[in-house]
Amino acid sequence: MANLSDLLDNSYVGNQGIQGIQGSQGIQGIQGITGQQGITGQQGIQGSQGIQGRQGITGQQGIQGEQGIQGEQGIQGIQGTQGRQGIQGIQGTQGRQGIQGVQGRQGITGAQGIQGTQGIQGIQGTIGQQGIQGITGVQGTTGFQARGVTLELPSASEKVTMFFNADTSYVLSEIRSVVTGTTPSVTFSVRYGTDFSAAGTEVVTSGITVTNTTTGLSTTSFNNGTIPADNFVWITTSATSGTVNSLHVTLK
Repeated sequence: MANLSDLLDNSYVGNQGIQGIQGSQGIQGIQGITGQQGITGQQGIQGSQGIQGRQGITGQQGIQGEQGIQGEQGIQGIQGTQGRQGIQGIQGTQGRQGIQGVQGRQGITGAQGIQGTQGIQGIQGTIGQQGIQGITGVQGTTGFQARGVTLELPSASEKVTMFFNADTSYVLSEIRSVVTGTTPSVTFSVRYGTDFSAAGTEVVTSGITVTNTTTGLSTTSFNNGTIPADNFVWITTSATSGTVNSLHVTLK
């Protein structure tokens, strides 16, 4: 009798036998006609759901015992030699596919209906008459721009043109005058007229005496405060004192 060690050393697996040839696949039979589906019955009324009972009390879990000591693993035997794989058989020929049936003809498309006649368009209403344009308002009087002139080292007998009033007549609102120098004083007069060589009309009779050297002298009271159109406007001086470096006069 052979011992265990001899069997482990000399064990083997035999060769696998040759696989037989696979037969040809048979022709598939014609599929039968599918029957009509029966009428589905009405669905019954569903009953009410019963009342669910109370859940019982869960018992306490028992004490788990200690795990025993695991024994030592035995010696693994030697694996035997694997046999050779047998020759694979030849696959059978596949049957021919059946001929596909001819597709039926498509039905003729129906004729399109005749489009209805469009209705007659309504007559447009008469356009209303345009309203009368309102009367244009009267244009306001053009404002008078302030005019000024400066005389350097004026004497007591100056006559200097300020401007020619070519617009409509203008009503003066203020004459502002100022002098520079050492204790300066000048008496002057603003005049107007169509003839510059004549004496003209004084705006303030007997003239204005100015000694202000800072903010200027404001004169707003006039004897002839309206300057007509197409008139020259000029300044004349009649007296000076102290040292006068300049005289400036502005009309507003």
